[in-house]
Amino acid sequence: MFVARRSAVLFAIIVFGTVGAQAQSPSEAPPGPAPTPLASPSERKPTLEHEFFKNILQDQRAIWLSPFHLKKDDARWLVPLGLSTAALISTDQRTAAEMGEFHDQLRLSHNVSYLGSAYGVGSVAAAFYLVGRAGHNARARETGLLGAEAFIDSSIVDSVLKVATQRRRPTDPRGPGDFFQHGSSFPSGHSAAAWSLATVVANEYHDHKAASYTHL
Repeated sequence: MFVARRSAVLFAIIVFGTVGAQAQSPSEAPPGPAPTPLASPSERKPTLEHEFFKNILQDQRAIWLSPFHLKKDDARWLVPLGLSTAALISTDQRTAAEMGEFHDQLRLSHNVSYLGSAYGVGSVAAAFYLVGRAGHNARARETGLLGAEAFIDSSIVDSVLKVATQRRRPTDPRGPGDFFQHGSSFPSGHSAAAWSLATVVANEYHDHKAASYTHL
């Protein structure tokens, strides 16, 4: 009974987590037949910089309320997600125990995970923004801002889910991979940050050849 209840709780948490970072891109204005007069300073639309923290609050509201807006069409991804999540939870202990024997792979995974660290993701987002500002490249500037926004969004969600799941690390000798045991390893903050930034870059540069591989 406890295992079933734990699986149900984790499944609900995963559903919340799949929403991802909802970094909001500004809507594109339809092209007009002729240029419009410049607006006065008081009428100009606030920039992404000015709306940065406001957008994060709106993102968080959208993320945590998204399960209440599910539709029938969402079953196409929700059902496979639920089945795969249940399978991973049921085999979690065995997988963690077997992975502990492959020290080289664990070391490689640990090193690669630095790409999703705060300074790794933050540096990439900052580079996009600074290059965009210096070169008057609106898309690069927007990518940097939305990347930073997505990183903060995912970090907030990740922190909440860590408190909810309390999963120990797979290498914890007290009980590797155990949930609800005062751990803080699930979900992976590095993975959440890296994929959040990657999603922003893929959406902003969807017309680039490299981004086409993300839609396979």
